Amino acid sequence: MTVFADASADAYAAVAYTRCEYVSGQISCHFVCAKTKVAPLTSTSIPLLELMAAVLAVQMSVSAVKVLEIPVTEVHFWTDSMNVLFWIRNRSRIFKPFVANRIGEIHRLTDPDQWRHVPTKCNPADIASRGTSISLLVQEHCGWQVPEFLLLPEECWPDDAV
Repeated sequence: MTVFADASADAYAAVAYTRCEYVSGQISCHFVCAKTKVAPLTSTSIPLLELMAAVLAVQMSVSAVKVLEIPVTEVHFWTDSMNVLFWIRNRSRIFKPFVANRIGEIHRLTDPDQWRHVPTKCNPADIASRGTSISLLVQEHCGWQVPEFLLLPEECWPDDAV
């Protein structure tokens, strides 16, 4: 399973897809679920909202892996926030409580190596975090399409160094 997280000033979101690589080499991906939350009314920075999106992605994946009966260790998490990746790849206790508590939850449920960077233009959670009308979503099918790179072998996926 692959889960993407993103945030904007208005909302934060997570989107999940299954990805199956068959013995024949064929790869198939399908939309599983998505979840969005409205950003808090109090002024919150985009990096903190991105962190909240990462926590949402982890919480959503925990529910999805139970239903799909796959181990959470087989989930790939993606964010377009280098701040979030920095926080996840460090110990939670070096940060202030808000960040530390959320990083602690992410560390409790996932391994930092499961987290990768994705360019914003390739992040399907971007659509959910910025909002779109139902009619546009249905008309363009953009919310249901799998990111193209997921249909490629893993070595062709976006590099963390981006």
